[in-house]
Parts: sequence; C-alpha cells; structure tokens
Amino acid sequence: MPTSPRSSGIRPASTSVHDRLRPYVFHGVQLSVRGTHAVGDCLFCGREDKFSVEVATGLWRCWTCGGGTERGGGNGLGFVRLLYERASGANVGGPNGIKAFQAGVAADRRLLSPAAVAAWGICPAADGTWLVPGYGVDSKLDQVYRRIRIQDKGEWVWRLLPTPGIWPEGKVHALHLPIGNFDLARSNIFVCEGPWDGMALWEVWNGVTGPNTNIVAVPGCNVWRDEWTEMCRGKTITLMYDSDHPPTLGGYNGMKRVAKRLSGIAASVRYINWGDGGFDPSKPSGYDVRDFLTEE
Repeated sequence: MPTSPRSSGIRPASTSVHDRLRPYVFHGVQLSVRGTHAVGDCLFCGREDKFSVEVATGLWRCWTCGGGTERGGGNGLGFVRLLYERASGANVGGPNGIKAFQAGVAADRRLLSPAAVAAWGICPAADGTWLVPGYGVDSKLDQVYRRIRIQDKGEWVWRLLPTPGIWPEGKVHALHLPIGNFDLARSNIFVCEGPWDGMALWEVWNGVTGPNTNIVAVPGCNVWRDEWTEMCRGKTITLMYDSDHPPTLGGYNGMKRVAKRLSGIAASVRYINWGDGGFDPSKPSGYDVRDFLTEE
C-alpha cells in the first residue's frame, strides 16, 4: 500500500532517532526532526506542531493540552496508555457508532457477539484500524497492538503488530485477556494462540467454565514470557494453539516448548491434540480453535 510523503512518518533522521520515535510514528504522529526535538500535530488535542518528542530520550509532551506531563514521565508506554484510554472511552459516531464498530469486528473475526469485542477491549484507532490491548499479569495495560495491512511474500495481509520501542527486547509482547474477568487466584487457565481464538473460546464458554477459570491468549506460538510462567505456578494449564502443518508444526512445537517450561511449576499441563504428529492433515494449516467453534 503506497504512502504519501506526509504519511511516511519521520522526515529525515538517523536510525537511532528513528528507534526512539517509533511508538509515536507507529500510531500516526507525523514527526519532523528539528534539532533536539521531533515535532508534529498532537493526536489528543489536534493542535499543529505542538506535539514534541525529545530525540535523545524519547520523552514527549504536548505544549497545548499538557499530554505527557499528566501521566508521569511522558515516555512511550505513557503515550500508548493515554492513547488507548482516549480511544476506548471515545463515542466514535455516538453510541450507535461504537456498536457498529464492535459488530463489524465481530463479523470480520467470526465471533458470536459484539459483546466479546467489548469485553476484550478492542477499539477503533483514529484512522479506522483496530487497537487491541495487551496486559501484564497484574492486569495493567502494557502494550497496544494495531491491526495494519502489510506486505507478506508479495501479498497484502492484515497483521496485529505491537507498538515498537516501548519495551526492551524480550518484553515486547503482552497477554490478551477479558479485562475485569481475569483473576490470578483462579486455579485453571486456558491459553489460546492469538486474541481472536481467546475471544471465541471465552464467549462460547462464558458462564460455563465457572468462576475458577481464566481464558487468556498469547500473541503467537513462539512468544512466552517468564512472568507468564509465574502466572501458571500451581495452576492447571490447558494450551490450545493452532494446527500447523509440517515442516513448521508451529502450534504443536510451541505447546511442547511451553509445557517443558512449565514442568515442575504448573500443577499440570495439557495441550490440544489436533491429530497424530500434532496436526490435522484434513484441515488447512493454521486451523485453530475459532475455526473449530465456527465450523458448520
């Protein structure tokens, strides 16, 4: 998808400067480097050239609305937290507008109800794409994913990508979960691959799994963090990753890796058996929980 010169992001800067400005550019702030600061229009109040990022530190503020100072620090994480707070609280087109958005996402993702979209916190970005929150095990917002269209092997595809530049390598990703319906004291945890599988499982089992079960989703089969291992301590864990065909067997191998990491930590670990060898050859590669639940 071609971009105009203005929508291309930062105008000229070094690679190191790019890294510090990446969270802001990723979410649509058009920045121009002017000496020690990069300047652009504020996403929050709309004032032109009032959004400022110090290129040496990545700290930001708006000189009109005060954004970046009221949240304590004005770093990239504070930026995405404020961005998500404003986006999730906005009545896009009024109450009917946000309902239409949620219904559209539910239909696109083959979910039963817009209620699941609302419960898992999916909300519209300013450009009409989707924002998907990611949380720490303490239920604090640690990441905001954006659904964007990118080229993959010569084809345009939609991908959920995390905001870059707000965490060091190894801590980039966060959990997807139904906020307000997650409790670390619960003894059973179902772990899905990707938020859409998690949402599909949650809405089918909502009220059936009982008060002692959490349903969460990791961003992908190759992503697992140490804090998620600790979350599973003493718990009964069920892994529900995708049925990926050889040669990768990504979902199956991912479940085996997580099971090994949880050995001696979780009370028990089980994972979905798609078939002999870890996959179902009668289904397309990548067949998942959502496919199974929506299959007629």
